Amino acid sequence: MSMQQGGSGGKNHHADTTEDSDEEAELYSAPTAVPAVDVLGYMSDMLLELKDISDQLGLRTLSGLLALSHTEAVARQEQQLQQHKGA
Repeated sequence: MSMQQGGSGGKNHHADTTEDSDEEAELYSAPTAVPAVDVLGYMSDMLLELKDISDQLGLRTLSGLLALSHTEAVARQEQQLQQHKGA
């Protein structure tokens, strides 16, 4: 998985922090960087898939944490979209 800590090889990888920031984070560096709004959309889809799997396995705590994470990913994606509209 290339998005795991240390998996991207980029010097600006932020997977090891939970610090919130109003700045647009560079999630990883790559020759053709993917916009944060697209990465957040992908993450929200994956979090929802993982939540569904957790539900099927009866893992209530994990499912709840994934639901919370999905909610934040969607909110951050909407925040990014609003910032781009205002720019």
